[in-house]
Amino acid sequence: MLKNYFLIALRILVRQKGYAVINIAGLSVGISCFVFALLLVVDELSYDRFHQGADRIFRVRVEARVGDKEYHTARSSGPVAQALMATVPGVEAAARIRVVGDRTIRYEDKAFNEYRFYMADSTIFDVFTFQAVEGDMRSFLHQPGTVVITEEIARKYFGHSPAIGKTFTVDGAFPITVCGVVKAFPPQSHWHFNFLCATSTRTFDDEQDWVGNSWHTYVRLREGASAAEAEEAFDATTKEHVIPRVRQVLGIDAHGVPAVNLPYRYVFQTLTDIHLYSHLDEELEPTGMITTVTMFGVVGVLVLLIACINITNLNAARSAQRAKEVGIRKVLGSQRGQLVQLFLSETFVLTCIAILVSLATIELVFPTFNSMSGKALSLGMLGVPLLVSGLALMAVLVTLLAGSVPAFVLSSIPPVKVLKGEVARGRQGGMIRSILVVIQFAASIALMIGTIVVFRQVQFIRTQDLGFDKKNLLVVDNTWLLADRCAAFRQSLLARPGITEAAFTQNLPGNDISSGVFRAEGQDKSQVTMLRQLFVDQDYLRVLGVKIREGRFFSREFATDSTDVAMINVSAARLLGYDRPVGRKVIAYFGANERPLTIVGVTEDFHYEPLHQPILPMVMMVSRGAPTRIVLRVQGDTHSIVEDVGRLWVTFSGGQPLTWYFLDERLDRYYRRDEAAGTVFGILASLGIFLSCLGLLGLTMHATERRKKEMGIRKVLGASASGLGILLVKEFVKLVLIAVLIAWPLAYLFMRRWLETFAYRIDQDPIDFVVAGLAALVIALMTVAYHTRKVAVANPVESLRYE
Repeated sequence: MLKNYFLIALRILVRQKGYAVINIAGLSVGISCFVFALLLVVDELSYDRFHQGADRIFRVRVEARVGDKEYHTARSSGPVAQALMATVPGVEAAARIRVVGDRTIRYEDKAFNEYRFYMADSTIFDVFTFQAVEGDMRSFLHQPGTVVITEEIARKYFGHSPAIGKTFTVDGAFPITVCGVVKAFPPQSHWHFNFLCATSTRTFDDEQDWVGNSWHTYVRLREGASAAEAEEAFDATTKEHVIPRVRQVLGIDAHGVPAVNLPYRYVFQTLTDIHLYSHLDEELEPTGMITTVTMFGVVGVLVLLIACINITNLNAARSAQRAKEVGIRKVLGSQRGQLVQLFLSETFVLTCIAILVSLATIELVFPTFNSMSGKALSLGMLGVPLLVSGLALMAVLVTLLAGSVPAFVLSSIPPVKVLKGEVARGRQGGMIRSILVVIQFAASIALMIGTIVVFRQVQFIRTQDLGFDKKNLLVVDNTWLLADRCAAFRQSLLARPGITEAAFTQNLPGNDISSGVFRAEGQDKSQVTMLRQLFVDQDYLRVLGVKIREGRFFSREFATDSTDVAMINVSAARLLGYDRPVGRKVIAYFGANERPLTIVGVTEDFHYEPLHQPILPMVMMVSRGAPTRIVLRVQGDTHSIVEDVGRLWVTFSGGQPLTWYFLDERLDRYYRRDEAAGTVFGILASLGIFLSCLGLLGLTMHATERRKKEMGIRKVLGASASGLGILLVKEFVKLVLIAVLIAWPLAYLFMRRWLETFAYRIDQDPIDFVVAGLAALVIALMTVAYHTRKVAVANPVESLRYE
C-alpha cells in the first residue's frame, strides 16, 4: 500500500512540474539554511570535546577582590599545579602552559617567525588528548631544551624526513631539540600550539610566586570527583600560601574570613565551557559568545519553518483541484486515514527530493560559506551515522510540519460538499492559511530587523573613534633580537623618506595587556586597586596619536621619565579620585616593592582593547626592558617603505626574518567574527524573506482564484479595476501589519540581548523597526500585485463563466 502511495505521489509531482519545482526549490533553500545554521551551532558547541574525558578537565582560574574591584583572569600562579597534585585527592593530573608568543626559529637555512610558542609541563600529555606522530609520548618534555612540534611544523622545516633529534635555534640564541611530533589540535579548541617547549628549559622568576599569575593551569579530575569539592579542598592551600602573600604585598587583612568569602580564590572552570562562556582577562585566544550561537540556531529554525509553511500555502492554492480528487476517492471507498497517508507520502517524496537537492547545493556552496564565516565546516563533522539518521529524522519532521495541515484538511472534506461546489467557500482553511502567512512574515520581519541591527553594530565597531589614529602605522615585531642596536635601528628608520615617526612598545592596541596593583597617594594598603599597565617608550603615545588632556607626554629630555614618572588616562584619574592629577603620585607595586610614580600627564580615554570590552583605568610607564616591537608612522609608497625596512632589518638583526604588518589590518581581525556573523545572518535572513514571498505568492494564487466570481460580479455592478485591486490587496496588508506587531517586540528583546555582549554598542533605533515593517509591506505588495491586477482587469464574462 505504501509503495502505491509513493508511486502516486511521484506521478502527481511529475504531472504538476511547476508546483513541484517551486516547492522543491523553496524547501531545499530552507533545508540548506537550516543545515548551515546547524553546522555553525554544532561547531561552536563542540569546542574542546575531542579530548578524552573532557568533562573531567578543568582550567584553574583566579577570582580576586582588590579594594573595591574584582579581578577575573584565566591565569594562575606557578606553584598551583604541583600544590593541586599534592593536596587535592580528586586531582588525577595537573599541568601548566605559559605563553611565550612569537619567536624566530631557524633550522639550517630555513628561518621563520613562529607564533603559538608555549612552555609546557611534561604532564600536559596526561591532561589533554594528543595524537603522537613521532616519538613516545611518555617521554615528551622530560628533558630541558626539548620541544614537541606539530606535524605541520615538522613538514615545514624537515619535509618528510624524521624530525626527532633535529635542533632548532630560537631567536639566534638558544637551541631546542625535537623530542616528539603530534597532530595539531582541531579548529574546535580554545587554544592551539605549534611549539611546546619543556618548562625546565629555563628558569622563571615568578615560578614559585603564589600571586604572580603568568601560567595557565589545567587539571584532570578522577572519575567521580567533584570540581566543587576540589575547589573547597584547595581553599585551605590558598589560605596557607596565597593569603599571607597577598597580605604582605597588598596589606589586605584576610584573618578570620570564611573560605567562601576569600578575597582571592582559585576556581575550577569546565574545559568545554571556556569557548562560549568565558570572557576573562588573559584568555589564550578570542572566545565565542553563546548569544551568537543561539541567534544562528533561531535563524536556522525560522527559515526552515518558513519553507515548511510555503508548502502548506502552495498546497492550499491547489485545494480546489485536490478537493475533487478527495471527493472521488471517498466515493470510491477511501478512508480518511488512507487519504492522510497519501498526502503525507506526496510531501515526503517532495521533501526527500528537496533534501537531495539541498545536499548538492550545500557541497557546492561550502567553500564560499566557509570563506565568509571563517570556519572549516563540512557535513563530515556530523559523522556518517549521525548525518544519515539526522537527515531521515529531518525528512519525517518536515513532512509532518509541512504536510499535516493540507493532509488533514483535505482528507476531512465531505464528498457532498465537493459535489455542491462548497469547498471554495470554506473559511476554516483560509483562516489557517492567513495564520501561517502571519507567522511567516513575523519571522521574516524579525530577521530583517536583526540583519539591520547586526549590520549597524558591525559598522559602529569599524568606524568607532578609538581615541588614536590607527591608519598608516607599520609595525615591526621581534625587536628584542636587536639587543643594544635598537636605538641605532630607530635612527636609521627615521632617516628613510616616508617614515615620519618611530616608537618602541611592549604592547599594541588589541594585544594582551596586563594589570597591576596601584593605590592613590595618601591611601593605605587596604585601598589598593587593579589598573591596566602599559609599558612604552617616550615617543609611543605621541606616535600613536593619543590625545592629551592635561600635562605632557613622556620626553627624552627628562631623565626621570624612564624611572620615576607615569601617565594615566581619564578613567584612572577618576578612579584614583584626582581632580588635578598632574604632580600627584600613584603608588605602583612590583612584587612586594612599592614605587611612587609622579603623574606628568593625563590622556583622554582611548580603546586599547577590543570594543567588546570597556575602557579600563590605565597607568602608562616607560619600559626598562627590551622592546617587543617598533611602530612606524609612514606616508607615501608603502611597498617601497616595507622593502627598505626589510633591508635595514636584515642588517641590524643579523639576517633574522622580518615580521611586519599594518596596525589597522591587525585590529580588524578582532572583529572578523562579528563581521562574519553579520554576513551569514544577513544571507540567511534574506533567504527567509524570499521564502516568505513564495508563501505569500501561494496564498495570493489561492485567494484570487477563489474570488474570481465575486470580482466578476463586482465589476458588472460598476466596480473599478483600481477599487478591486485595493479590495484584494487590503487582506494581505492586514496580515502583514499583524505580523509587524508580533515581530517588533520579539526582535527587540532578542537583539537587545545580543547587543549586551558588546561594551560599546548602538541603541536600537525605532527607525530600524519601521524600515523593516515598511520593507515587508512593500515586498508583500509587489508579490501580490501581479495576481490582483490580473483578476481586477479580467473580463467579467470569463469570471462569470467560472465553474
